[in-house]
Amino acid sequence: MNEILIEKNEELRAEIQMLKAKKEAANGQLKIKGKHLLGLQVKVIPSRREASKMAFTNFVLTVAGVSAVILLMRTDVKQSASIFKRNVRQIRHWLEEESASAT
Repeated sequence: MNEILIEKNEELRAEIQMLKAKKEAANGQLKIKGKHLLGLQVKVIPSRREASKMAFTNFVLTVAGVSAVILLMRTDVKQSASIFKRNVRQIRHWLEEESASAT
């Protein structure tokens, strides 16, 4: 059991060193937040600049998605309204024919 822990600890250290090298290569754009010894889980947090870029991108995508849905709904409502008007005209026409034939 101790050998497994030592081996995993060495793997974790190697992975952390690799992440630190990536951080240096990226000019400080990556930050290492925390680690778990047994799970070998290292969290990489984006810098504030990257986070603001992601937030802006998410905002733009959300606005585009909501706009597309609204546009489709408006088109659908217009089509439904025109179909409803056409149906009302047809029913009115039938009623006029019936009343004319009844007299």
